[in-house]
Amino acid sequence: MSVFEERFATYRQQHLGLIGKLIYREESEILDLFPDSESAAEVVKDLEELASSSGLQRKLTKIALNQLRIQPNDKVSAIEVCGGSCWLLRSLLLKAENTGLRINAIGSDISQRHIETNKEEFGNMNIKWAIADATDLPYPDVHFDLALNCQALHHFPVDMVIKLLTELKRVAKKVLIFDLRRTFYGPTFVRLLSPFYSKSFINDGIISHRRAYSIQEMRFIIELADLPYSVTPFTPVGMLVESI
Repeated sequence: MSVFEERFATYRQQHLGLIGKLIYREESEILDLFPDSESAAEVVKDLEELASSSGLQRKLTKIALNQLRIQPNDKVSAIEVCGGSCWLLRSLLLKAENTGLRINAIGSDISQRHIETNKEEFGNMNIKWAIADATDLPYPDVHFDLALNCQALHHFPVDMVIKLLTELKRVAKKVLIFDLRRTFYGPTFVRLLSPFYSKSFINDGIISHRRAYSIQEMRFIIELADLPYSVTPFTPVGMLVESI
C-alpha cells in the first residue's frame, strides 16, 4: 500500500460516520470485471440514455462548450478519456457545430470493444477514436484545450485517481470531470430505475453509488497530492472536478 493509499484509508476510516459505514461498499462492477462483454455494452448504452433523459448531458455539454469558447482560437481540441460511448464528446461536437466552433476531437477508452463499436456507430462524426490508458496518454504536454471524463473516478483506487488527474492536467489546458458522489439515497434512486433499464446497469449503478468518493474524500485526495483542482457538488448525486 502506498503512502497516499495509507493516508486516505486512515482519513476515510475517521470520517465515514455511521451512515457512511452503512452505505459504503468496495465491490467490482461489470465494467471492471468484464469490460468487453455484452453486459458491459448494456451498461454503457444505459449510462448514455440516463444522461440524456436526466438532463445531465445537456448541462455538462453547456459547461464544456463555455470552456472551449474562452480559448483564443476558432479551432480547438478536446479529448474524452474512459469514454465508453463518449456521449459527452459527441454531444459537445454537435452543439459546437451549431455555433460555428470547430473541434479536433479524440474519443478514447481502454476497451477495444467500445472503441470498435464507436467507429461503427459514429463513423460519420469528425472524431478520431483511440484505445488508450487514461493514466498514460500518448500525447505531448498541453496538447488539448479540454480533457473530459465522466463517471470513471469511482472505478479507481486513490493512487490511480491521482495518476489520472495528473495526466489529464498534463495533456490539457482545462480538465472537466463529472463523477458520482456517495450519498445515502443514491442506491435507492438506482433501484427505482429498475423498470426502465437493464439488470446489468442497475447492478453497476448500485455498486457505483456505494463505492463512490464523497465530496470531502475527493477534496482530501486533491489536497493530499497537491493537485490544481476544485471539487463542487453537481446534481443531487454527482460532483464536478475541474482544473484551476
